[in-house]
Amino acid sequence: MHKKDSLYHTLFNILFNNVQDGIAIINSQGKIEKCNHKLQKITGQLEKEIIGLTLEELMPGIHLNDKEFVQYHITSMKKDVILRKNVVMEGNNHLEIFLVTENNIDVKLTHEYKEIKWLNEMYENVLNSIDEGIHVADASGSIRFINSAQEKLDGYKSEDILEKHWLDVYDLTEESSLVLKAVKDRKPILDRYQNYVTHNGKYVSIVASAIPLYSNGNLFGAVAITKDFIKFKETSDKLLKLYNGTPDQNEIKSKHSIKDSHFTFNEILGENDHILESVKLGRMASHSESPVFIFGETGTGKEMFTQSIHMASKRSKGPFLAINCAAIPESLLEGILFGTTKGAFTGAVDRKGLVEQANGGTLFLDEINSMSLTLQSKLLRVLQEKKVMKLGGNQETSVDVRIISSCNIEPIEAIEQGKLRNDLFYRLAVIYLPIPPLRERLDDIELLLGHFIEYYNKSMNRNVIGIRPQVLNMFHTYQWPGNIRQLKHCLESAMNLISIDESFIGLEHIPQYLRNSFKLNNEMKTGIASGTFNLNILGEIKREEKENIIIALKRNNGNVAKAAEDLGMSRQRLHYRLKKYNLK
Repeated sequence: MHKKDSLYHTLFNILFNNVQDGIAIINSQGKIEKCNHKLQKITGQLEKEIIGLTLEELMPGIHLNDKEFVQYHITSMKKDVILRKNVVMEGNNHLEIFLVTENNIDVKLTHEYKEIKWLNEMYENVLNSIDEGIHVADASGSIRFINSAQEKLDGYKSEDILEKHWLDVYDLTEESSLVLKAVKDRKPILDRYQNYVTHNGKYVSIVASAIPLYSNGNLFGAVAITKDFIKFKETSDKLLKLYNGTPDQNEIKSKHSIKDSHFTFNEILGENDHILESVKLGRMASHSESPVFIFGETGTGKEMFTQSIHMASKRSKGPFLAINCAAIPESLLEGILFGTTKGAFTGAVDRKGLVEQANGGTLFLDEINSMSLTLQSKLLRVLQEKKVMKLGGNQETSVDVRIISSCNIEPIEAIEQGKLRNDLFYRLAVIYLPIPPLRERLDDIELLLGHFIEYYNKSMNRNVIGIRPQVLNMFHTYQWPGNIRQLKHCLESAMNLISIDESFIGLEHIPQYLRNSFKLNNEMKTGIASGTFNLNILGEIKREEKENIIIALKRNNGNVAKAAEDLGMSRQRLHYRLKKYNLK
């Protein structure tokens, strides 16, 4: 074996047994040929007990298929694992490489693993597929390897620096360089903060570990494993700002016993059988302590129901906190929910999370299907154990909080799409409360319109009596994708356009996109009946919709969530429109 091959082989073995994933290499007979230390730890079995087994024998309950990754609950191990598969081909031979991860990372990260090739190609591909930067020096200090993440961090290409001395590339000394010091002292240096300037002038700030490399007892170099500290600090600063500042009310809402700021069931308007059934179920839920799961499309009034349940319950004097899980970056959500301890990350302080702050009251988790599966598993433990542990902490705190959660798509669909853990759903949906969309309660249109007109008459000093029949007809035929929120914003728009001496809202006061939709609907009916259809209206609607989106984004300073609310559509639908119309 050549010297470079030996270096790669030793380096691969070190990383193979120190990564956070369990690895099983399966031969063409379907038997495990090699496994790492992490797989032994996950399964609780020794290497000699694992070698020769099939994966199904090792972890009963696993059903292999052609999917890139699959999540399983292994009953015999009492663990949730994520299984990822890679195939390595070399001539007529092939190996299957399975990576087994305990469910403590975001499933999205599983897409970042690349195919592993055979022998030296396989080693380099493994190193180039991870987020951490990897660079290797030999015993003389010459750079022998740098992976893609380190190239990006340093601003170098490997072909430009390989075989050069470490100090010719980095503005360091033999004492300040962690790699050279690890070679000199023959001791690992772990989790050390360091900043340096490359000779191409780029400033780099990292958290790094440097580990000496040995082969047959002989030192032949050292490897540095690095993490971009600047990005990590940006995330930390955002979290601190979110805690110390005034959060956006679309993201976190905290209301403590301020009666005027809460809705009650008496304020939920409707005479339709579907909405009356939902109110009846909500009132019954208020007399219980069980978790409530609300399903309703965007704009149907999920938080209104949640606040009403809270106000009618024995927890009404306790805190009511609400968080939109889709509005908070995943990297911040865990600390916001569970709290942080001093030292959890740079600048972190001891701070209670929302779960602990809601003690004695109610916590509303809106759009829980937007929460990562990893965080969902931690939430499940909180529900089961009624205890919470802060980020970076080692002590649990007992909590007495009622969880009400919501989903804006069908829960079964969310489960099938891998956006909602089924075990968490069953735990949260002890009481399941569906809210009908506006299109299923159009007989409530007049009642709702009357309420909104009265409200805007007072706030805008108008004298509107009602709505003209043509407009009412249009409202009854429109599908209202944004539901009651969209209807309210439509009325607000009309009340802004109508003059103070006008008494009835007409088509000229209604937003253009609604008029276009009504016109399209009528033309389609006429065209279908006559066998003709003018497609020009489609172009008009697209142009008008694009203009309305641009206006809404400008009015809300580019905030997509607020613009979507103004337009009466979900964020997901607006993102689709932005992509469709090539708007950035």
